[in-house]
Amino acid sequence: MKKIIKYWPVLVILVTVFVYYWKVFLKGLVPFPGDIMVGAYLPWLESKWGTTTGVAFKANSSTPDVYSQFYLWKSLIAESFRQLQLPFWNPYSYSGYPLLANFHSGALNPFNLLMVFLGDINGWSMMIVLGSLGCFVSMYLLIRELKLSKWSAIIGAFVYAFSGFSISWSVFINAADALVWLPLMILVIHRYFERNDKRVLYSLPIWFFLFFTAGHFQIGVYGVALMVFYTLFKILQKKNIYMVWQMIPPALLSLGIVMIQLVPTLEMAKLGIRFSDSAASTRNFGLSPLRNLINLLAPDFFGNPVTMNFWGFFNYHETIFYSGLLTGLSIVFTVFIWKKLSGDTRFFWGLAIVALLFGFDTVLGRAIYLYKVPGISTSDAGRIASMFVFGASISLAAFIENAKFLDTKKIFGVVAISVVIFATIIFLAFNLPVGWMNGVSEATIFASRSKTAVRNLMLPGGLLTINLLLLILFRKKKYFPSLIFLVLVFDIFRFGWKYTPFVPKLYMYPETPQIEFLKNNSKAEPIRIDREKAEILPNATWMAFRLMSPSGYDPMALKGYVLDYEKELNKREDANVSRYSEIDVYDAAALGKFNVKYLMVTKRDKFGKLGGENINRSIDLKEWKSVYSSSSTAILENTKYQPRVRFLEKGAESQVTSYKPNEIKINFQNAQGKTMIVADTWYPGWRGNVNNSEVKVTKCEGVFRCVKLDEDSGELIMSYTPSNFEIATVVSIASLLTSISVLVLAKRNTI
Repeated sequence: MKKIIKYWPVLVILVTVFVYYWKVFLKGLVPFPGDIMVGAYLPWLESKWGTTTGVAFKANSSTPDVYSQFYLWKSLIAESFRQLQLPFWNPYSYSGYPLLANFHSGALNPFNLLMVFLGDINGWSMMIVLGSLGCFVSMYLLIRELKLSKWSAIIGAFVYAFSGFSISWSVFINAADALVWLPLMILVIHRYFERNDKRVLYSLPIWFFLFFTAGHFQIGVYGVALMVFYTLFKILQKKNIYMVWQMIPPALLSLGIVMIQLVPTLEMAKLGIRFSDSAASTRNFGLSPLRNLINLLAPDFFGNPVTMNFWGFFNYHETIFYSGLLTGLSIVFTVFIWKKLSGDTRFFWGLAIVALLFGFDTVLGRAIYLYKVPGISTSDAGRIASMFVFGASISLAAFIENAKFLDTKKIFGVVAISVVIFATIIFLAFNLPVGWMNGVSEATIFASRSKTAVRNLMLPGGLLTINLLLLILFRKKKYFPSLIFLVLVFDIFRFGWKYTPFVPKLYMYPETPQIEFLKNNSKAEPIRIDREKAEILPNATWMAFRLMSPSGYDPMALKGYVLDYEKELNKREDANVSRYSEIDVYDAAALGKFNVKYLMVTKRDKFGKLGGENINRSIDLKEWKSVYSSSSTAILENTKYQPRVRFLEKGAESQVTSYKPNEIKINFQNAQGKTMIVADTWYPGWRGNVNNSEVKVTKCEGVFRCVKLDEDSGELIMSYTPSNFEIATVVSIASLLTSISVLVLAKRNTI
């Protein structure tokens, strides 16, 4: 019994996580926005999926990336590992492109093993649950390392794990997984400087590998910057610059251990659109207007996409700094107990303030994009909320620890100041123009939405009153932290449950007769499909059914392919690069060249409503033959389809005998002196072997792969391994073994 009492924080953490995800454990639901997919898009829209009126869905415009990218990548990665292959290549979008090199896929993230062993759906749920649990535990350990009490650590760690940023990004997997390991790296640095423990530094490469391979590049950059500045802070604090020399070997090992991911990613980034995509500039780089500070206390002041009344700046998901009302208040209150704080907690309070300055439309925030800071200027500014919640959670823990020292008069003083500040912000929200909306007066827009704004201030007002009463009446009581924790749980869980979708497993890419038709007709030979640019088969969701397409959606798309796609398929010679490759010109011959055999389209009545017999007028039905029809969709067969493998010259024959993501096997005859085309994307690292002799794979016909054959018949094996991957792997393994050896062999045993 005494042991149970001793480890009560573990029980609190486990119960808290269980309560938040109770729908996963008790109802078997999945944290996944499948309700949007089956409730708003064909071909799923034709079925009611067990309901009487159709699937009701949370209209969250932020989460389609989950079902168009992240889940699908994880599914492909898990499938590769089950087949004892490395997930090098994704053949299902963009006529094929790298998977492991795509940093955001997180191909080497160890959490992927959950989907390998538990299956895609259950594994996905556990990845999200363990992401929150991991954040809770790691931040708890860091706050305890900073010598704060258990209750303070629980409160701070809870905010870190379930803040607005953490929850809104949890279903994207990668951000949450990266945040799991960041507190442990800071803990290592702190322990080294406080205890002069050199051995502990050699755990840093292992934590860094887990952090880096989680797959969120911006948090990776922010995390590295945080470690650098925290190290500099500790050097100044200890006034011992020589301690930094001990950190150089572990730092080099940390760099070496991630080469297995970094080398392929740098190659893909060089050939990709990431640095050419101008999407961020069209939305003020995601820099929140200052009036959005009201969201620190009232996250839904400008509405919420889930309730279909969001009218704020840009994107709710990309601008959420909310971490609980008390967390926002504590940023101000902390000033009045400044002398009670340790140097470390002051540093993290400063981190939260700096993150706000960089995340909002300030001189500092704009400087990132003006000077094009590498690694972060290609993404939206709001992602620095990850650093805000990191600093704010520790700052809150320190505030809870020292709230008893607050003077009652100062509490009322802070309340008065806060009321004035946020009244001013509300006034600005009513009256300032929205710069990114072409100068439209906010007052004009707000007039029709004032009821929503006022209504969404009522609950924060109630929470503000409760928190202030607790501070005034109970801040010196031993049970004060537990009361604060309960209020925080109510506050943040209410927010999280509203935002996070939990859906039945039935909504996880259910098959329909149309999809079954396409799958059955893709078995005999590798073919591609596409769809009309409409409310049908959202971009890249075909990957769930292992259907292939020349179209795709990815911020890491290959620039050469994207430009050729626009030129050949959409007939645009001077198109801007974009992460969206979607056809809006239905040229049968051009699509046939890209191996597109089937096109899924909508059927509408004369008024444009779904359910008629009319097909998009821009589709020439003389070139497309209807082979399947339902109430609202049709599948058209391309009369000008060309096989995946073909020859530039006539007379030669070929047959695909094996088609795997990383390897293709092709038998050929009568091919001497002829050039074989494989209508898949050419990329460095693809190699050819004909009858056990290496041949060169070149780029031809725009973006495809070609091999000039000197033999009349035989077998061509085309395989892919990222360039320099073998060398990078050796460096990573050597760095890992060195780190483990030092940890094992060192005499001290401090971690």
